[in-house]
Amino acid sequence: MKKLLATGTAIGVTAALTGCGITTPAAPPMPLTNMEAFTIIVPKNVNNTNTWNVKFNSFKRKLRGSTPEIPKHFRATHTEVGQNEIKFDFCNTETFSNTSVYKSCVTYTSDVLTKDVGENTEITIQPKLRTETKGGFLIPISIPNINHDYFYGYLSRHSITTKGKITSEFPSESIKGNFDRMASRYSWKSGKADAAHRQFQDTYVIKASSGVEGRVSMGFYPYREGSIVQYVVDGMSKTNNAARKVDWSKAMKEISKTIEQIVNS
Repeated sequence: MKKLLATGTAIGVTAALTGCGITTPAAPPMPLTNMEAFTIIVPKNVNNTNTWNVKFNSFKRKLRGSTPEIPKHFRATHTEVGQNEIKFDFCNTETFSNTSVYKSCVTYTSDVLTKDVGENTEITIQPKLRTETKGGFLIPISIPNINHDYFYGYLSRHSITTKGKITSEFPSESIKGNFDRMASRYSWKSGKADAAHRQFQDTYVIKASSGVEGRVSMGFYPYREGSIVQYVVDGMSKTNNAARKVDWSKAMKEISKTIEQIVNS
């Protein structure tokens, strides 16, 4: 009798464990018929290769109650769905020793429309559906407290990358000295700089009047009687829950003009 009871208990526990990782809807999907669109104006010379040349800020941060055995995080990610749709996922996650990840999420699904506007591309992100899903191991994980304002704030903070080259009559050592004096140095955290930036030794910070910050990595090379300056600009906008538009055309032109002025100082 004890053996049968133990076996039955084991079967019951196994059944519970098998079903605990299933993710289920936490509420009916919510159509977002009244949400405003978010617009991003991007120069056509951008160098990103993902998400319509805009790099959204995917990240994770540790949650309260996280332990070395069961790390808990809040994660923000996005997934492109074809050429005209994108999903933004905001999830509370728990990771177990067998690398199984359980999560509860809020997802904003949005249509994407692009339009050529002179030297720029206008990207319109129109939210259309909000879904909530809940998962967990034995105990459901709480759903992130995400509202529409937070979503707009997430959209507002993103980056684009441009490249440039300037031929100058001044020697490379002199131009590098100008940047050392007139621009702030930027130090990359280990492993953070991408390939476009790692090819250069010197990185500076140049800000536009709008508050957009440009991380400018540069190379200074002798050329004939002068020099060539090559650079890559990684522009990062600020988080603003009230924003419905980010115009990169003005900010990147201003940063490029500042670079030219320092080169020729």
